Amino acid sequence: MPVLESNYNYFLETNLSNYSGKWIAIYGGEIVSHGDDLKRVAEEAEKKCKDKRFLLVKVPSGETMIF
Repeated sequence: MPVLESNYNYFLETNLSNYSGKWIAIYGGEIVSHGDDLKRVAEEAEKKCKDKRFLLVKVPSGETMIF
């Protein structure tokens, strides 16, 4: 399975309620960075995942439905 697809599946299948309303970076089945500031989260993920493709997403808050 391609890395981005794997990261997206992790996002869909994992309980991320602890990160509600936060930006997260996912790579290899784990959250490699998280926080309120997208730029900081992306920069931290780039340092940890050099030359690798990670997924940046904002975890929905409340009762947002993802299709």
